[in-house]
Amino acid sequence: MKFQAGINAVKTVKRSKELESSEDDPYLLYATLHSGNHCKFITNDLMRDHKACLPDARTQHLFFKWQQAHQLAITSRHPGSKITFQCVVPFLIQQHILNYDTVVQTTGDSWHVPYDEELVERYSYEVPTRWLCLHRKT
Repeated sequence: MKFQAGINAVKTVKRSKELESSEDDPYLLYATLHSGNHCKFITNDLMRDHKACLPDARTQHLFFKWQQAHQLAITSRHPGSKITFQCVVPFLIQQHILNYDTVVQTTGDSWHVPYDEELVERYSYEVPTRWLCLHRKT
């Protein structure tokens, strides 16, 4: 019952937004969303076409944040060996999934500000990996 409702929802979105994407992408996104916050999905597709179809900058930003937390990409695959996965954002420290959001954060009298060194150019889906840590003197 829930599965059929999900299929109908994806069909409605595809009709209304006229997504030009892989036929399975909407199902992959729906299944991940429906499965809960713990669920990850694996694809090397950056989903830029889906992001572009979203109605406004705030929704696009929310999708990007959700994507950072849930998408994994295959980084290496050799016959007879382990498959290596990485978060879709390429500049992650030690190639692991971030457990924090790359926005200004504060705890008590301290602030943590993500930044790029020397005007480093990066794609919109890439996040800074350096942090400026500030502490208020009392």
